[in-house]
Amino acid sequence: MGKLVRFSILFSIVFSILFIFSALSFANGVYVQTNNGKVWDAYPEQNQVPVWTGGIDSNGYASGQGVMIWYQDGQPGDKYEGTMVEGKMSGKGTYTWFEGTKYVGDFVDFYRDGYGTYYDKNGNVVYQGKWSKDQFMGNK
Repeated sequence: MGKLVRFSILFSIVFSILFIFSALSFANGVYVQTNNGKVWDAYPEQNQVPVWTGGIDSNGYASGQGVMIWYQDGQPGDKYEGTMVEGKMSGKGTYTWFEGTKYVGDFVDFYRDGYGTYYDKNGNVVYQGKWSKDQFMGNK
């Protein structure tokens, strides 16, 4: 086998392994300590600090009804108002992105999942219906 073929095979294997591990680490997310309990963040960003106003369970996780605001470089950003279970958005809630778009509906383990409505920044309905792991499952 020639050097180029061996190099191509080795490159393909290394690239595949790196791709798999990067996808797995992104999919896993992290628990982040807030001012008041731990919360799950599937999409962590640098210089982002979540602040939870609500209850905590006996294991130190955000729990029950409350409000969480993600601060980016000290400025308020995205906001979640709703139920937390073991530090994850679960149940009914409203997630408002810093630019004004909004989702109102069901959450399961942090993700938009179930029935919900996504609004643009002017309050117009963009999607309404079934969601699964942050993906809209119907037609626009």
